[in-house]
Amino acid sequence: MSATQKTLEQVELESFEGGLKQIAAYESGQIKHRTLPQNAAQMAEMVRLHGIFREKADACGHKGASPLVRVIQELAEAAGLPVPEGIPAAPTAPAAPTAPAAPTETTPGGTATGGGNPQAGDGKPGGGQPQGGGEDGLLPKGDWLKAHAEIIEREIPEVKAHGAVPENYASAKRAFIDRHSAALDEYVAKPAKKSSPLFTYFAMFLSDLGELNESVAVCEKAIELRQQSAIKRDFHAILFDVKKTAFERDCEAAVVSGNTDEFERLKTKRDALMNDPFRGNHAKADVAHTWASTALAMGRADIARENLLQVKFLNPERGVETLLAKAEAALGKTEKGTSE
Repeated sequence: MSATQKTLEQVELESFEGGLKQIAAYESGQIKHRTLPQNAAQMAEMVRLHGIFREKADACGHKGASPLVRVIQELAEAAGLPVPEGIPAAPTAPAAPTAPAAPTETTPGGTATGGGNPQAGDGKPGGGQPQGGGEDGLLPKGDWLKAHAEIIEREIPEVKAHGAVPENYASAKRAFIDRHSAALDEYVAKPAKKSSPLFTYFAMFLSDLGELNESVAVCEKAIELRQQSAIKRDFHAILFDVKKTAFERDCEAAVVSGNTDEFERLKTKRDALMNDPFRGNHAKADVAHTWASTALAMGRADIARENLLQVKFLNPERGVETLLAKAEAALGKTEKGTSE
């Protein structure tokens, strides 16, 4: 394995760590709204998740700090409890040099700006805060519809707070979609000039819930309305990924059923994904790998070998030698039987 290639454990840890960062941000903002017993209960839950993180981190040699340390410290202080054993106490920060006060400027509404919290909203273009607007926000800078941006900033951390329990996470995603379907329908009926981040989260959550056709429809409508995506992938890339997931699910079903007619029909979907101009070689290597595995299971070793060789070309770091050996062996038996 190359120095830059990540193990499965490292990839899983990064994903888990990202979820914990969202949970920590949400919990930190809720502390002042809770009672002492509620904060004590939340601290216990954060300590439990911290333990899971440390187990995962130790398993792959990761020495970085848990994203939950700071919020555990804050919860302990708010609940009037000592910091739990195994959690480092909050360090005492050295006194910072006194900086000159920033000049203030009075806006037309009479609100003084400058010298305050640099993350605070100012109601200016982009729909105002919350609009993401930086590293601490959920949305990138952009011209976001204010009401929909506020929904994302307020509710997505609450949804992600359930990430440690798959059933609860799925229920939270479904509840989010049900709550805001009317808002997205109204936008589609009468599109605004500003983008709605609801498109992005609906597309992702519907895909996560297995409602792939509905997710495809959301992506296609977002592309039609020239929407900005709320994540790094644009809607063309998101659409590809959802279609790839549907393709993988259909391939699995075809193998289980042994339906050769369905196998032939799926080739059209495979070719469409491989010819998609909006995703790169590694994503297409995944498609070729899925098709090769399906072909091998369906007794089409020739197709399997062809696609596995394509995987090696598209993503040389992806190991396919075992599958390729199986395909070659199956072809060798076929050729031997033909010659006899």
